[in-house]
Amino acid sequence: MANWKCSVCSYIHEDDESPEICPVCGASREKFDNEEISEELDQEMDLQEVDEEEEVFSQVEARVEKTRYEHRLVSKEEEYHNKSFVKKILYSGLHETALYCFKPGQAQNMHSHPTGDQTIYVIKGSGELKTGGETTKIKEAELVILPRGTKHAIKNDGAVNLVLLQMTNPVPYDSKAE
Repeated sequence: MANWKCSVCSYIHEDDESPEICPVCGASREKFDNEEISEELDQEMDLQEVDEEEEVFSQVEARVEKTRYEHRLVSKEEEYHNKSFVKKILYSGLHETALYCFKPGQAQNMHSHPTGDQTIYVIKGSGELKTGGETTKIKEAELVILPRGTKHAIKNDGAVNLVLLQMTNPVPYDSKAE
């Protein structure tokens, strides 16, 4: 079993072969790299029967880079491509904050995050949010909360660019994400 990482959106796929397309961003098989996880790292990450909350925190803290203060102007972070929407990770630690930029007509495939809750804030534009069998219109200044495991997809069905700020906790893209 191998871990395949999408170089576009950082999705991790666990299987013998990389997927045909990324279920998150739609990138082709060529965009996946084989991520070797060392046995030593596997053992280090294995938290077996930890008795004290303090010990759990210290083990997690040791693996996560220290957060540093950052101040960013979101409009300067926007980035667009003609073939696919852009996911730009602004922060990744114990949670992930990412900016999604969709040109009109661009969409992400239906997917879920079985281990991470997501909060999505619409900065500008409008679009469609599909969750399971429902389609909901989303627009500027709206907030969407997706509990872990919620199948979802977003499409820019408007005439202007759609920009979303997404926070996922804990860090997303579990190897079994669909």
